[in-house]
Amino acid sequence: MYAPGEPWSANTAAIWGKTGDGDTWLPLWRHLEDSAAVAGLLWDRWLPGSVKALIADSLSGGCSDGRVLVSWLAGIHDIGKATPAFQIKAPQMLDPLHRLGFDLDVPRSESSKAPHGALGYVILREWLATQRSGPASIRARIALSVVVGAHHGVLPDTHTMKALQDRPDYLGGPLWREAQNEILQRMAVRTGAAERLADWLATPLSATAQAALAATVVVADWLASDETRFPYLDRITEGARWGDLRLPTPWRPGPPPRDAAELLAQRFPALAGFSPTPIQHAAVEAAWTAVRPPLIVLEAEMGSGKTEAGLAAAEVLAHRFGQGGVFVALPTMATSDAMFGRVRDWIDQLPGPGSLSMFLAHGKAGLNDAYRGLVDDQRCVGIYDEEPGPREEGERAVATVNSWTRGRRKGVLAPFVVGTIDQVLFGALRSKHLALRHVALAGKVVVIDEVHAADTYMREYLTSILTWMGAYGTPVILMSATLPSGQREQLVAAYAAGAARTHGQLPRPSEAPETLEPHGYPRTMMLDSAVREVPTEQVAGRPRAVHLEEHPDELDHLVTLLRAELIDGGCVAIVRSTVTRAQEAWVALRGAFSDTEVVLVHSRFLAVDRARRESELRDRLGRSGRRSEGTRPNRLIVVGTQVLEQSLDIDVDLMVSDVAPVDLVLQRMGRLHRHQRELEDRPPRLREPRLILVGADWATTPPEADRGSRRVYGDALLLRSVASLRAHGSLIQLPEDIPRLVDHAYDPDLPAPVGWEERWARAEAQFLSRAEEARSRANDFRLEAPFTHEGLLARSGFFRKGDPDDGNGGRNQVRDSDDSLEVVVVRRVDGAIRAMPGAALASDTVLATDQPPEPRIARALAGCTIRLPAWSTVRDPDALIRALESTSFVGWQQDCPWLAGQLTLVLDEHGHAQVADLDLAYDDERGLVVRMRPASRQW
Repeated sequence: MYAPGEPWSANTAAIWGKTGDGDTWLPLWRHLEDSAAVAGLLWDRWLPGSVKALIADSLSGGCSDGRVLVSWLAGIHDIGKATPAFQIKAPQMLDPLHRLGFDLDVPRSESSKAPHGALGYVILREWLATQRSGPASIRARIALSVVVGAHHGVLPDTHTMKALQDRPDYLGGPLWREAQNEILQRMAVRTGAAERLADWLATPLSATAQAALAATVVVADWLASDETRFPYLDRITEGARWGDLRLPTPWRPGPPPRDAAELLAQRFPALAGFSPTPIQHAAVEAAWTAVRPPLIVLEAEMGSGKTEAGLAAAEVLAHRFGQGGVFVALPTMATSDAMFGRVRDWIDQLPGPGSLSMFLAHGKAGLNDAYRGLVDDQRCVGIYDEEPGPREEGERAVATVNSWTRGRRKGVLAPFVVGTIDQVLFGALRSKHLALRHVALAGKVVVIDEVHAADTYMREYLTSILTWMGAYGTPVILMSATLPSGQREQLVAAYAAGAARTHGQLPRPSEAPETLEPHGYPRTMMLDSAVREVPTEQVAGRPRAVHLEEHPDELDHLVTLLRAELIDGGCVAIVRSTVTRAQEAWVALRGAFSDTEVVLVHSRFLAVDRARRESELRDRLGRSGRRSEGTRPNRLIVVGTQVLEQSLDIDVDLMVSDVAPVDLVLQRMGRLHRHQRELEDRPPRLREPRLILVGADWATTPPEADRGSRRVYGDALLLRSVASLRAHGSLIQLPEDIPRLVDHAYDPDLPAPVGWEERWARAEAQFLSRAEEARSRANDFRLEAPFTHEGLLARSGFFRKGDPDDGNGGRNQVRDSDDSLEVVVVRRVDGAIRAMPGAALASDTVLATDQPPEPRIARALAGCTIRLPAWSTVRDPDALIRALESTSFVGWQQDCPWLAGQLTLVLDEHGHAQVADLDLAYDDERGLVVRMRPASRQW
């Protein structure tokens, strides 16, 4: 047995672990000692208490075992490099090994067949077999070896394992075996693992503990491999220092105020002096009374303060259950961008001192001014004090961006993350380095807003990751105004299955938690030790009766209607199901109302133009505007698509909407008379909220929605919506009618109205068929639940090839949407390539196309991206891509992270282009108009 301070043998000391420029190199033993030291620091200072407890629960020695185990695994993670198959990769390093007698007969061309992670997996598994035998130890050996074998994100596949079995020379002869054993044994002694191995091999690690260990070892390896932190030169053996790692410190919240009103007033100064809304009070109470990490479901009307409720509850849960941060997920990039600033302001009100690192998690985060502002205001930090000092009265935290978490795959590891729901769903996608995303979720409170927006396909991934989060003991808060009861039960059951796994029970697939029918609205449901309803006061902050009317789907009728309704002024929103219908309505209204401003907003504007338009609408139609004071428009018509129902906090006097699923109709109603206003702030004709439904032929039996709405939503949901709204009557009381309408429309046994039977049956059959197809497609990539007794990550789907952080692949797998193409839009004027007018560049800026633009210009161009509609790629997508590639610029594809891989759409000086069989036109008032050329209209 090796003594703790005994030097490494000459043979082992000659094995290289890393090579640098010139003759610089790092011995393998040094890199392993660095990694072990870093892993110890990660355990002490970086892992949240909840994650450490998760690992400790799998070990008989508890937390002390956890620190030893993670240090040892990090200290042997590169054992596969002590092989000839790896060492031959650096020919300049082989002479010392030759002189010592090591066999190095593996051809260099074959080194790729034996990745060192796979070699390490085999070596460790065989070595552990010499430490203890028995059925349980077999599973335990595999569980430990997986952590080492997958430290580059993937496990060896069957082909690689077969190659290693057939080629023992890859692993090396006796001298190599001696070196491998020395590393394994010496690191076991140095970390203290030698005394614990027998116990660890008696019981396999749980899948959740494996994931947490695997992620921690990966992070330790990344940090110890950074030459700026651990230089490749002779240095005295010393422990790594926390300050040198420059990592974001996890959030460790102190006790928040027990009283909901006091907590909300401190964290949200604008709420000081106001009583908490019922949902806010219930959310905080649920967080304080949960007996174990819970799933909390908050259902309340639009504009009732659910965001503040979720954040306040998250603080309480993080304090009580040791979570190190909060992950807030929303349906879209636009809603994520809007939420980022609100979460940042909340962080700035948390008790300090010190920096709390944030990350905006979606593909266009770099274009978000609030996120960029943290960097531009020098709130991008890399080094933290060794220990924060005692908190002073009134001291506050500061939201920052940590430089390390801005790297690829690392962002979700920041303590505070705001992003799209895709970033949570990726946790259920079989992929490379999945353990990193899991430890990011496991160590936070996860808040998912607008959870009803997940369709059948997305819910397959959502239920899967909820099961894992239940197993991790991750507190989860789901929020919605319009969540059908069947979906609520499905989500609660998924979390419950994982939570049961945490307590050592293995639920059968047929088992589900006891269902509980909630009473009233708003309502708060919680699953901790059981499913229960948290008492929520049945008082609405903005009670109102909305009158619902059906009107013809004719633009002439719309013009006539608005002339009458807006005679005394007023702000009206027209919500269309498709961009094309919105553009057509805007053109007609713009021509008919020359004295009235008509604004168009939809997803087919350049990113910069859309952001500007949405910001202006929030300012003009937000809470603080007053018509009597001139800070709210006297008359304004806003024409838009679904962006009006999700991403904009606006208040209109009248709404005209295409027919849509009933939950989305209700979401749109949430923008109608949204804010409390003085009587004179609404025109006399519009002082009662009214929603006018169009977009259908109401004279047919059953009513037939327009083609675009049927394509977007499907016939079944539209028929159910109309049937439910008609059965309910033309007066809708908000908020109490919300759950009645939603549950009625989504009742699986809802009968067809008289005369609707034939078309109803056809639409229902098509809906069920598509839902089953969606579930089947999702299962091809979806992670399995952690229910095997062995607890082996690989069996659940971890460590598969493919990476959601590479391009758009992950998003396309967790969303059931048709492929569409994103393009960077530029203009060709007088033969020169120029940016679009909204790009914040000087109008005379000529863009060089043979080289990467400077970062300032590249970022401006990245803001000029737009997505072509999915239908435009249906006929001949390859021809369309070839045509766009022919106008793209090679110089922009090289060394330019903003533009690399992007296709380019080049418009002429009038804003037009012909690409393949498409006619395209763009202007900053109408957005992108796409038409099939007449000879090609076969779609």
